[in-house]
Amino acid sequence: MYTNSLYSRIEICIKIVYMGQQLNFCAIVWFFIACNNSTSIEEKNGDAITTTKNDTAKIIDTTTPAADLMALTAAEIKDDSVFADGSFPASWSNAGFSDSIAVKKFLKKVRCWVDNNQRDSVASIIAYPLKKPVIIQDVESFLKNYNTLFNEKVKKSLHEQNLRQLFRNTKGVMIGSGELWINETPRGLKIIAINN
Repeated sequence: MYTNSLYSRIEICIKIVYMGQQLNFCAIVWFFIACNNSTSIEEKNGDAITTTKNDTAKIIDTTTPAADLMALTAAEIKDDSVFADGSFPASWSNAGFSDSIAVKKFLKKVRCWVDNNQRDSVASIIAYPLKKPVIIQDVESFLKNYNTLFNEKVKKSLHEQNLRQLFRNTKGVMIGSGELWINETPRGLKIIAINN
């Protein structure tokens, strides 16, 4: 009886309404949306394959982070006025930052790169030299010490950081309990400290 055609869905909605059901317009719209699921995503060999209703497929490259993974949600754009520990954050301008959204986008980009083990990309956003835990003078020494610098503790802090509750002061923005610090430099936002 039920087919995926638009005509059949309209006919079913009309029958439901005429059968005395008290359905409002929203319920009918919901029914159309629920029945119109014409796209599915399948995982195959690490690539996402999008299948459309006319059985054509398009392979999506998943080796590089998608731009939408770095996009901020509406909740992430806002800042909490009181942190979970009861403290009050400094204003972004008092901490020396001109664009809080840029800071949050930067952190999402760093998360994505660290999650995908894109070491060269991470190396490009370090303010050299780093002084802790070992002196890191340049990209080459950073890449050599990457696993020491970005250990599980640092990765966990970065991944779990609530973007609505970023501690900031004149030294920069702190991630976790100080595992990472970022700040604005003449060359843009950079990681200025890694404390693992």
